[in-house]
Amino acid sequence: MSPQLFGTGYDPEDSQFLSAMDERKGSILLGLDTTLKISRFKLEVSIEQDIYDRHHGTKAQMFLGSGIPLSLFIDSIPFTLFKLSLGAGYYSAAYNNYYYGVKSSEVSLNRSAYKPGDSVSLLMKSSMMLKMTKELTLTFGFSRENQARKIKQSPIVTGKNIESFTVFLTYNL
Repeated sequence: MSPQLFGTGYDPEDSQFLSAMDERKGSILLGLDTTLKISRFKLEVSIEQDIYDRHHGTKAQMFLGSGIPLSLFIDSIPFTLFKLSLGAGYYSAAYNNYYYGVKSSEVSLNRSAYKPGDSVSLLMKSSMMLKMTKELTLTFGFSRENQARKIKQSPIVTGKNIESFTVFLTYNL
């Protein structure tokens, strides 16, 4: 199980374009994660449900990926692992309608009503782990989601992709 605070939502006061829309709050998703190793590959699957009753939606993701120790190619590099995973994400109609939909009460001259329904997006994530000492590891991560057409067509969406960068410093006891 993995509790996850997902989606910061938005406040209509954040943008003039969003004025007269209802506030969309983040929610807490709770679900199951599983990982299956298949030879050199790892299959990761997660299914999560809104338990905070914000949108009553579901989010599911599946990734297939593998890691490559860079020390195989360059001897002078300390232990470094590059991981790449490709996948797909399913988002239910309730989830999408809450975050990307426009209710009839929120229509304006520049914003039409919109109900996207469920969708499937393409996902990619990569990371590089550098073992700095026996206990200390530095990890850089990048993820990209090519949003589904139904999301891109929402009158409140301006971008086509969601990209994120992460940096982790972990210490093992």
